[in-house]
Amino acid sequence: MNLKSFIDLIIVIVLLNLSLENYYGAEGKNNLLVLKEEDMELDKKLKILNKPPVRSIQIKLGDIYDCINIYQQPAFDHPLLGNHKIQMKPNVVDKEGKPDEPISNMGSSEVRSKLERCPPETVPIRRTTKEELINSKYLSNWMKSRHYVSVQSFSEKVYYGGKASISIVNPSVDMDKFSTAQIWIQNGPTEELNSIEFGWAVHPQLFSDNQTRIFDLWTADGFKETGCYNMLCPGFVQIHPEYSFGDYIKGGTYGEAYQHAYDFSVHRDPESGNLWLVNGLDNAKIGYWPKEIFNHL
Repeated sequence: MNLKSFIDLIIVIVLLNLSLENYYGAEGKNNLLVLKEEDMELDKKLKILNKPPVRSIQIKLGDIYDCINIYQQPAFDHPLLGNHKIQMKPNVVDKEGKPDEPISNMGSSEVRSKLERCPPETVPIRRTTKEELINSKYLSNWMKSRHYVSVQSFSEKVYYGGKASISIVNPSVDMDKFSTAQIWIQNGPTEELNSIEFGWAVHPQLFSDNQTRIFDLWTADGFKETGCYNMLCPGFVQIHPEYSFGDYIKGGTYGEAYQHAYDFSVHRDPESGNLWLVNGLDNAKIGYWPKEIFNHL
């Protein structure tokens, strides 16, 4: 190869490298721009979800619960709840016409450490972190693709809720897995599925740890556009000043002779139509899913 050919080859290689650098440089800038926009969107959502608190409470596990004005909680950011009139207590009675009684004689202090009570007219809402919001996007895609089976009655009965006493354990699970014991109430065609799930879960991606915690999950359209875990989107109306989603509860281990149990129930209010979540340990009315957000429940 003569000197001129060698110089021409070097020029071609240099120009090729410059072209690749320009191409990948532009791609890199575009990627950085997309990441920056996504990060700004996450910060915007966090600002909407984490309302300015009247007071904040930090528990031993490090979680922060913000005491939010009950009339300014995230639920009322839902487009269907702009004119919703908040219901402070349910109109639920048993067959004899008596108010609901606790369905367990076990003291709640045995299974959970109550939060400090929030000031009047405020409710505790677990502060959402950016990591949990990022993980929720993955969980949302998973919810759309999962499969399940159910058992149902063939009788022509009309049901207004469900109740269960659920044993509490604290299994250790990997970061990409979870373990749960729950009630699942649903109705409607698949493409318009109305669904409420609630119980306890050990869910590292959702809660960033391996603790047993109270959770809920809902959708009004089979998770196409609506629904989320806990308070990661507007919908559930929090009423109780001490109980909240994300509460840590003490679990036993498999094979123990004595197991703690946690009683849950959900009732459709006969007057308002709202679906109330009740902790049966001390009959605490935690809050409700408003009737406006569903069309098949």
